[in-house]
Amino acid sequence: MDASLLLGYVDWVLWASSTAVIVLSVVRHASGSRDAGRWFLAGLTGLLIAGFADAVVNALYGGDTGILGSLPYGWVFPAASLGLTLTGGLYIVSGRLEEGVWQVLGGLLVVGLGLMALYLAGGRVGGLDRVLYVYVWSSRQGYFTGEAVNISVAVSPPVDTVEYVVSWGDGVVEHYTGGAAVNLSHVYASSGAYTVVINASGGGLTGFNSLALSISDKPWTPPWPFDIVVSPVAGFFNSLWQALTTPFNLQLLTTSPRLEEGSPEWGLYTAVLDASLTGLGFFLALRLIQAAVNGDARGFIDSVKEALVAVLLSLTAPYIYNASVDILNALSMRIVQGVDPMPSIASALTLISTGVILGFFIPAAAHLAALLTLILAATAALVAVRHWLTLSIAASTPLLAVAYLHPGLRGAVNRVIGLWSGLVLAGPLSAVFMKTWSLQVGGLGQAVTGLLVYAMLPNIMGLLGGGVGGAAERIGLFFYTTALKITGASKTRSQGGMVQPRPQDTGEGRVRLHTGRGVEGYGRLRVQGN
Repeated sequence: MDASLLLGYVDWVLWASSTAVIVLSVVRHASGSRDAGRWFLAGLTGLLIAGFADAVVNALYGGDTGILGSLPYGWVFPAASLGLTLTGGLYIVSGRLEEGVWQVLGGLLVVGLGLMALYLAGGRVGGLDRVLYVYVWSSRQGYFTGEAVNISVAVSPPVDTVEYVVSWGDGVVEHYTGGAAVNLSHVYASSGAYTVVINASGGGLTGFNSLALSISDKPWTPPWPFDIVVSPVAGFFNSLWQALTTPFNLQLLTTSPRLEEGSPEWGLYTAVLDASLTGLGFFLALRLIQAAVNGDARGFIDSVKEALVAVLLSLTAPYIYNASVDILNALSMRIVQGVDPMPSIASALTLISTGVILGFFIPAAAHLAALLTLILAATAALVAVRHWLTLSIAASTPLLAVAYLHPGLRGAVNRVIGLWSGLVLAGPLSAVFMKTWSLQVGGLGQAVTGLLVYAMLPNIMGLLGGGVGGAAERIGLFFYTTALKITGASKTRSQGGMVQPRPQDTGEGRVRLHTGRGVEGYGRLRVQGN
């Protein structure tokens, strides 16, 4: 089942429900019921939403030939908008007017959010340049002077003809024309640390990436059999170098991975989708039995409506994620365009090598070298964990959508979604911090503090507490609690966990409990005064 087929089913259910409610209102009016008019208006509103929601959404977005026509997942925004609007109509038809109105408004607001995101990323509405992802790798990142450095470059999505501009870091700039994958070669005449920057353009798309290389003079090699020690040691230091230079891969640091169709992660998503929809079927069957036993027909209707939203999210979540990531990655690449990580690389390597040499005489120098090495290793681990977690959560979105239907799991799902948003936002934050730090701080300062600021800090913010969203929630909760304490609104006379009522506080009513973490419940409260 695809999203368009599901939306067609939801539209049909709304048509049928609205018609049934109108017929019911006529019957209730004939029997003298006073609320017949309210139900008639609810059914009429449902018919209007079912008949005109699709036309309104297409008119706002311009249809297939409008603003979103050139985007690979442009259909996601109108699909999400239409899905929210139709489910809002179901709420209105079932008598849940307030929830329905907010749902419809939320569906229409998706339009504004989508256009705002396109404007911010593309510089102008309708002019978003998609990112051409440039993947660069080499069998090793440590070479000797006079030795050929071989680099493989591939772009995604595949383009027939790609223009490559390669800056090797030693003043040599070369231009290549090739396909979606090319092999490059270069020879360095002098030792040092170099940053290779590859700019690629093709099919109306642009992108770039960087790779750090270490070039050294070829050392003296001992004769056999003592030379058997050289190869393992050289291999170890090459692997260590590749791990330590991960933070200087601009694309890896400032962008988020996409959930590509046909990839192993996509296979995981389809497996999770099948299992989640099976679990959803069992959940609806149990709710039907519970509704039949307890006579809770309205609760079962609410479960069906929430299940429709869960299925819609399960089918569209990876496309929504890819569309959002494309926009954020385009924004990140615009920010870091022209940023040269070479000062940070050269300064960091110089400080580490100097610390190793002087460490025999000055312990503080050895401590500094060890600290910088630890920072590089920790940053590389954080970047790798962020990419792995981001893709893992994206592939698990069907499970999260179904789990949210259970009141006891909503708090956990909210935490995971907050973590996910923080991880995705860590890329643009790294881009902003890197751009600012490269302009405001010198080479030595970048070597000592740059990685902490633009590489570690954004990833830590994403991993701890859901990033910006989690921080805002905690700050808001702090000020809310403080305001209650200042105004005295939270002062109640309590004893043994029971609130002591005043003499005039006598009555009984139905209350709705909300913990603030997504767990809700209903009950009856009776207050008896003295």
